[in-house]
Amino acid sequence: MIEQRVLWLLPFAVALGCAATPEDKTSGRCILSCNNTRVGGAEFTVEALTPTPLALKCEASFAAGESSHATPTPVQVRFRLVETIPPFGTAAAAPAAGGAAAPAAAGGAAAPAGGGQTTDTPLLSKRPVGGVGFEPDVKGLVSIENSAPEFHPTPAETNKVSSAKYAGIVTPQAEWCSDTCGIITYEFWPKCISAGSNAISAGVSVEGVGATAPVSLTLTNP
Repeated sequence: MIEQRVLWLLPFAVALGCAATPEDKTSGRCILSCNNTRVGGAEFTVEALTPTPLALKCEASFAAGESSHATPTPVQVRFRLVETIPPFGTAAAAPAAGGAAAPAAAGGAAAPAGGGQTTDTPLLSKRPVGGVGFEPDVKGLVSIENSAPEFHPTPAETNKVSSAKYAGIVTPQAEWCSDTCGIITYEFWPKCISAGSNAISAGVSVEGVGATAPVSLTLTNP
């Protein structure tokens, strides 16, 4: 029984240690390794860690006649991929002498098998999942020129991307997976508009997982 309790508490301790810790390839806590990524499942859920909605003031310098300009730095968004842990279930009542079920305890509930205690509720309702692949999903005005080099058709064609879904994405595909703490992180490069604001939706797409609420970002030119 003591060994079982220790095993149940281990995931709880790991979750507390990693959930609030950013991905770090050298700390030994949250390691990012996308060499053997896997697809998600219906029991997985993606949660946004970046506060939403997020309002930022533009700090871009516009040239004469320029209607939009890239922000000085990219924007990072973070999510967490978790797996729902189903209830443990309740053991059947131990048969009494002669094959009949054990008598019900007070209140009408059957006594558990062997006289032990069981629970329907696990210590954790969900746990982080690492090594699951994802794709960034950004909608809004972004800087194509600042997309990761691998997304340009050729090194000279920085004003184009091989697919519209890669526009403005800074994080290379080699890092498109959840780390060992279930954290999903990527960066994209938005643009500021000289007159008005730029509304951007930044989410993630994980195969096998239901639709995820994106992070809403608004960049306003002061």
